Amino acid sequence: MLADITDVWQQNGLERVINPALHEACKYNGRYYFLPTGYYWWAVYYRKDIFERLNLKPPTTWDEFLGVCERLKEAGIAPITTGTRFRWPAAAWFDYLNMRLNGPKFHIDLTDGKVPYTDERVRRVFEYWKVLLDRGYFIPNPAAYDWHEGVALMAQGKAAMYLMGAFIRESYPRERWSELDFFRFPIIDPKVPVGEDAPTDGYFVPARARNPQNAKLFLGFVASREFAEMMIKDLNSISARTDIPLSLYSDYFQKGIREVLSRANYTAQFYDRDTHPEMAERGMNGFVQFMANPNQIGNILQSLEADRKRIFAQDN
Repeated sequence: MLADITDVWQQNGLERVINPALHEACKYNGRYYFLPTGYYWWAVYYRKDIFERLNLKPPTTWDEFLGVCERLKEAGIAPITTGTRFRWPAAAWFDYLNMRLNGPKFHIDLTDGKVPYTDERVRRVFEYWKVLLDRGYFIPNPAAYDWHEGVALMAQGKAAMYLMGAFIRESYPRERWSELDFFRFPIIDPKVPVGEDAPTDGYFVPARARNPQNAKLFLGFVASREFAEMMIKDLNSISARTDIPLSLYSDYFQKGIREVLSRANYTAQFYDRDTHPEMAERGMNGFVQFMANPNQIGNILQSLEADRKRIFAQDN
């Protein structure tokens, strides 16, 4: 269904200027089929004023993160808010724990259906996640809230941290943006390449396009620096190009680029975009079920494995 646009990449020198962490997401069998234009980061957002009051620093390692969670809990504040009524926020926890423990390549192999959900490495992801649940670091009954309501708990000071995309700020009171900050999801194993969820927008050309040459000329334009600077100015977005001066961005976007996106070895698109649509449905159901019943790891993984075998067998 998609046209090979490797020539567009080559003629416009895009491998040199588009963030290398995005390249693999644009390829199939070594050829380019997608042109990324903009993207955004995910991170752990936190109440800066609460951290300052409790003398807490943004954690960079998993042990530091657990220490921050414990200190917040002792202070009577829920360490982590979320809202999983619509399921996808739970998938972020699976994505990040899997990438931090097993690396982004393993994560993509799993979402491509190449790895069993009963693999011990996948079970280890749930065991790390279970520590947070067993210690009471999440708000009670997150499935009772949608993601906006999870933000409200943070704004009310009832919770201190939220794993969420950069768009969270639009749901936070604008006059209090200064109290909201973020840090990169903590590193668990420093030997593992760093993967980040960075959902990406861009362009394809249909394989049967009636005017493929002009379509490719248009792609050359949207890949240009001129277009990138227009996107930054008019749409307040982040360009996939790395040769754009940071000074063109707001302070908020500069921090996201500097501390998250530019430090990634690989960017994933998010669980429900990276895997088969039906597997995404089953997987996100399993994640929410796990958060409600963390002692059911074995049963949940066996169920997901049965789904994987059936769904990807149909695909083949």
